Amino acid sequence: MKDRPLIVRRLESLDVVLLGSVHTLYRNVPLILGEIDRLAPGFVGIELTDAGRETGAVDVDAVCRAYRDRLVCLDRPPAVTSSRYVCGTPPWRYLMECLTRYTWLPLNQASITAFNRLHGIYRALLGDRFYTFGWSREDTRRYIFERDEYMAARLVGHMRARRAEGCQDAYAVVVGRRHVAGMAAILEAYALTGDVGSYYAGGRVTCVFSADALDEPYAVSQEVATRRLAANRALEGLVRAIYLPVYGLVLFLFILTAFMLIAITIQALTGR
Repeated sequence: MKDRPLIVRRLESLDVVLLGSVHTLYRNVPLILGEIDRLAPGFVGIELTDAGRETGAVDVDAVCRAYRDRLVCLDRPPAVTSSRYVCGTPPWRYLMECLTRYTWLPLNQASITAFNRLHGIYRALLGDRFYTFGWSREDTRRYIFERDEYMAARLVGHMRARRAEGCQDAYAVVVGRRHVAGMAAILEAYALTGDVGSYYAGGRVTCVFSADALDEPYAVSQEVATRRLAANRALEGLVRAIYLPVYGLVLFLFILTAFMLIAITIQALTGR
């Protein structure tokens, strides 16, 4: 994915502003806090289940510390998301997604480090976009799309409860930048239909998801979930024990060889 490291999406009909960040970029933190202070919302929605714990996500933790008295936690419990992914993904696909995730891991870490610590060089080479790699089909479905639906539904629930009390609040919502498009679509449909979990097209309202079903720990039968859990845990263990060390060694040797070739080339060109 390449997009701005901080995406701001305003939903005027609901008085909601979505702030889509990258959780590992500390350079985003002053921008996020400044945007929230400028908006002065009644509530700050956050991609979190429990506001009382440190997550390691620099933007989420900073927002929690700064606006604890106005926080609305929107996220699904991580254990539910993980269970739905591991138990719901066929083993052959889970293996391919593990390989994809670990293959791109060094490049993603390098991108984060360069953006945070070598920001001037990063911007000169790549502009105002931040690059991440490696999301796969089921990974995206469980960790992004389902959580778009879940968090949007939680936000709507809070808004409805406040409006039932006669309050009309503004919201700033801080989430990962991949969630902005999906949450915006769901919230805009809610503004039009008055319902969450549906969309409006061609004069008809069609249900697309159930918010209650997203709390279930898996979306397949107990038998299938148990079988896939055992198989996928074993596959990931093998990837970590065999593929990751071999891949790391190959990558190290490739980088070392590249540096040696560069050094030899420079030496040959300078005649020393």
